[in-house]
Amino acid sequence: MEPISGRLVESLRTLGLTDYEARVYSTLVALGQADARQVYEYLGASKPNVYESLKSLTARGFVLTVSAKPAVYKAAPYELVLRRLMDSHKEAEAAAREALLALERSHAEGDETAVMWTLFGDRNISNKMEVLLSSAETVVRGIVPAGDHPILEHLRGKDVKVDLIVLGEENPAVTFGLADAQVRHVMRNHGSRLFERDPELEEIHSMLTGNAIMFIVDDREFIYVLPSEGRQITGITSANPSIVRMASLFFKVAWGKSGLLAGK
Repeated sequence: MEPISGRLVESLRTLGLTDYEARVYSTLVALGQADARQVYEYLGASKPNVYESLKSLTARGFVLTVSAKPAVYKAAPYELVLRRLMDSHKEAEAAAREALLALERSHAEGDETAVMWTLFGDRNISNKMEVLLSSAETVVRGIVPAGDHPILEHLRGKDVKVDLIVLGEENPAVTFGLADAQVRHVMRNHGSRLFERDPELEEIHSMLTGNAIMFIVDDREFIYVLPSEGRQITGITSANPSIVRMASLFFKVAWGKSGLLAGK
């Protein structure tokens, strides 16, 4: 008989079972059916913990009693159990989101828009960009450097207008299935005469070298990841209307100039 792996137990715990519930349920799946003695002898666990787990699993419909004297138990189909556990997670997520939204809205109006936040580290910045892009409702404007941009995955399938300036030759609209998207390019290795005529294009490059990136979402909030050649990544974000308008103005200028370079 296959041993019960720690990974399986941990997965079931993550889904909402206790440690003993996970072990008892897995044992019943492995044995087919068993009485309490067979379960605690197989697990080397204490009788009270096994009996308590059998009781709670039975109450949740995850374990069935197939014989009364002596009591013999059988695991409910694991597809059913996993689906119910996932449903519980979804219900908890919905309840938590509603409660957290109420708390967020309880802030005094203007508290969030009066400040500019500084974010440090790739994880903090990635989390903020994920939240920002996932919350987009109407329009996203962004300037991204050359290379892969997995953060744009959070726009896939969203009914929003996307305007992107790419400092390279890639087309993220195709890569990430952005249906309502316009992409313009600014490339260092092309149109050198245009750079000579309009040095402001070079300024766009200087502000977005390396891993720098900028997004403006719904004209209500923006994030700008500063150019960095070291390990420490820094970003700034704000929902202050004046700061967002300033970022939007920069994007508007860059959009017009990138259109010139792309021949549009």
